[in-house]
Amino acid sequence: LKIIDALQDEQQTALTNTERGEGAQAIALLYGAPYEQALERAQNQIDHFRQILDKRVIASVQDATKKSKALRTASELMVGLTALLFLFVLGFILKRRVLRPVVRLSDVVHRLASQDYAVETPNFNQIDEIGDMA
Repeated sequence: LKIIDALQDEQQTALTNTERGEGAQAIALLYGAPYEQALERAQNQIDHFRQILDKRVIASVQDATKKSKALRTASELMVGLTALLFLFVLGFILKRRVLRPVVRLSDVVHRLASQDYAVETPNFNQIDEIGDMA
């Protein structure tokens, strides 16, 4: 910024010289070697600043990418665990509500088929097909 300020001061001086009719001095000031060197230094400083900024941006993007991948893995794990829990609950419900009564009814039907008429039918209070069969 100091270099840019100095260049602006030289430009203002050149404009002042032009207004006074000293065009040759203004041209020498703006197109001379010292002005070009200062301009080159300013450009080098700006390029250096851009490189530093690019490095910071790249590091921030990489950090955000790592965090995003970790959060994605965690969310996929949670979805998997939720699905597994759902399957266990569904299996438990099917076992309690369907499988056990059907196995008990199957045993009763098998005993009846063996002409064991003393067998008692299970008392299901279910209002569905299994209750109707019982």
